[in-house]
Amino acid sequence: MPRATTAFAAALSLLIPIGCPFLVGLAPVVGITAGLLSTQTAYAQSTMEIYESGQEKFNKKDYQGAILDYSRLIELAPQSRSGYFARGMSKESLGKYKSAINDYTKALKIDPSFVAAYVGRSQAKMKLGNTNGSIKDLDAAIELDSKNAFAYRVRGILKEKLTDRKGACADWLKAAELGDKSPFAEWAKKQC
Repeated sequence: MPRATTAFAAALSLLIPIGCPFLVGLAPVVGITAGLLSTQTAYAQSTMEIYESGQEKFNKKDYQGAILDYSRLIELAPQSRSGYFARGMSKESLGKYKSAINDYTKALKIDPSFVAAYVGRSQAKMKLGNTNGSIKDLDAAIELDSKNAFAYRVRGILKEKLTDRKGACADWLKAAELGDKSPFAEWAKKQC
């Protein structure tokens, strides 16, 4: 019997009077419960290890290897918003923008309040030339996180692209107010 099971059974035996017939019937339940707990622990460790392996590969610019790890993670944990998001980032890094958008969208179906997935999907849409779609995702990100300076800055760039100079300046000034240190922030302070 594993150490955790033995400890659990010993602790339980202190609470139940000696000779209690209930204890005899409890032994299989204790073993099954301990087995399920150890399986869940192993499962959690393996998904975390797979995620960390994917992160390591992503950081080393092994995007294809990262995609494989994140795909494995998604197989084990289909409701992993982080798995879809990270795989989307990896695909985007390889220029697979449509596929990245699909993964970001899956992450958002799991968690509609996942700000980073809106920003990621916005970036992929921008690279495909979908300026309005990109702005719409940034609007959603800003609605969820009104202090996201990056989202304001990028939305300002996109608004300028659509010749909305007033809207662009408003976003850049807001980004600067929120602490954006990009060249746009300084430029906006002088020009807008």
